[in-house]
Amino acid sequence: MNTTTQYPCYILCKEGLTFFEDIPKTSVFNIEFAKAKLAGYAPNKVIIIDDKGIIVLNQTTKEVIKRIEMLHIDRFSVSPSGRYITVWQLIPLQYTQGVNGSGPVKVKQDQTNTLSVFDIEKETNEPIFSLLQKQIHVWPIIQFNITETVAIHLGSTVTFYNVSGSSFVRAEKQFNNTLVRNFAWSTNPETPDTFALFVPENAKKNVPATFRVGHFPDIVRVISSSTFFKAGSSELIWSPRANIVLCKAQTNIDSTGQSYYGESFLHIVNVVDSSKNMSLPQPDGPVYDVSFNNDGSLLASVAGYMPATVEIFRVTRLGKLESIKKFPKQSRNEVKFSPNSQFLAVAGFGNCPGEVDVYETTKWNLVAEFSAHCTTEWYWTHDSKALVFCGCFPRRHFDNFIKVCPINSPELPSVDFGDKLYHLNLKPQSPIKDEVQFTVIQKKKEEETAAYVPPSLRGKRSCAEDDNDPIPGQHAKKFTRKPKKKATKEQKK
Repeated sequence: MNTTTQYPCYILCKEGLTFFEDIPKTSVFNIEFAKAKLAGYAPNKVIIIDDKGIIVLNQTTKEVIKRIEMLHIDRFSVSPSGRYITVWQLIPLQYTQGVNGSGPVKVKQDQTNTLSVFDIEKETNEPIFSLLQKQIHVWPIIQFNITETVAIHLGSTVTFYNVSGSSFVRAEKQFNNTLVRNFAWSTNPETPDTFALFVPENAKKNVPATFRVGHFPDIVRVISSSTFFKAGSSELIWSPRANIVLCKAQTNIDSTGQSYYGESFLHIVNVVDSSKNMSLPQPDGPVYDVSFNNDGSLLASVAGYMPATVEIFRVTRLGKLESIKKFPKQSRNEVKFSPNSQFLAVAGFGNCPGEVDVYETTKWNLVAEFSAHCTTEWYWTHDSKALVFCGCFPRRHFDNFIKVCPINSPELPSVDFGDKLYHLNLKPQSPIKDEVQFTVIQKKKEEETAAYVPPSLRGKRSCAEDDNDPIPGQHAKKFTRKPKKKATKEQKK
């Protein structure tokens, strides 16, 4: 890698957390924050969760801005500007010995609030909002719009709150008796109060799922909507232009019996023109991944039974999709555009062999190929010059690694972390839109599958080479059996 290019990051491992000015080339380093178990970047801040509570750092100087004492934090999320932190506590169960040796008995615990929202700019460490949340079915369960003026709590239904400074006030208009299982605010600054929500199907009552777009505070008015069956859960994805919303709907069971992952479908709601709502035509099989490029003009999807089909769509300003490229079928299940939208990385991880292809997005020529077996998380660098692959604990209990693969130079050696790498997170930086130099390459031919040879016979001469006798059926002399005397007499008669 070019020595002038550095990618600041932090690494979270078993011992704790450490910051780096560049991706480390060794797994031996000093721990700066011991016992850190969760972490994340926020605008101008870094949030660290350890066994004692929350630590808020200045992203540049790494000085502690705020410390909040709180035990048993299981997960956290940060608002778009980094002012509000939401945490959920998973209180461990306690047991006591039963009477007369009857075994352990669970101790009844006090009903304390487990979901809390903190304002970092507030002088005191008291939460501005809290409630008892026993279970989490989606995270983040509290979501702020991009301007942080409205927040929602996604429980059995959606509850809206007006936010102003440290004020968290329940809004007047709410949904009544509506089971909402997923929610997503628009990420476009021009439409901060527009949202999409998903209501799962009710198979017992034969009621289809609902996927709709609305606007706060007039939440009853529907901007656009779509209904469909085979949708028990979903993933909602907004286009950067906020002209369409994708709903990746999924069932827990595949009625055809061809997949134990369930069935999945991709539905599209057009915010501009509801008459263009559609289900994206896909090959038979699951929808593995979908991804927009940086400006929302391109959409990539990978779907179908393995080997899967990777297809590229052009997205117009009015939200119309036009198929422009379909790659040959291959074992791939993830797609990611580079920050400058110049490249598309198509990868196959999990049950796939770990091969990665990089294409340029003008003529869709292949520009790089990498092999990153057993990858659990991967990223583009902010300058679109390299891909970073990581194999992390707990999905991999051994052979954890970090591997950097530049687009226009040889890949760097993999750094081995044994079983202690939890997470690598690159520091968020503005994408560099300058184009990266590349060279078009030819795709490597896949090796032809040969007949299986037992390990004990590999590398040895075959029995056919040692035996001078001809192989049965090949260049063998014809053998004719002499007829018996009794048979010849019967033929003469």
